Amino acid sequence: MLVAVLAGGGVGIACSAMPPLVFGTVDPSESGVANGLNSLMRSIGTSMSSAVVGVVLASTTQPMGSAEVPTLDGFHTSFLIAAGAALLGLVVAAFLPGRTRREAG
Repeated sequence: MLVAVLAGGGVGIACSAMPPLVFGTVDPSESGVANGLNSLMRSIGTSMSSAVVGVVLASTTQPMGSAEVPTLDGFHTSFLIAAGAALLGLVVAAFLPGRTRREAG
């Protein structure tokens, strides 16, 4: 539960920080389009991540009584996939343009 609370807090902070970053790198006339695309990509990302984790956990179940439950390996795999996605995001973020256009104007 603690991990879920920390992850939820991190997602909330990241989602609230994104619009100012987006607005700082686009022309004011394109801010609506940029914010819409940001929202769309965020929705696609959260939907895909839920689906991927669901598939991983569903494919790594074991019987426990009358129910099937995910194994510890399934959770480890899910966390490794999440860590890989976070690392990929970090690499992509390192190549994003800076705020030089707005600062110069």
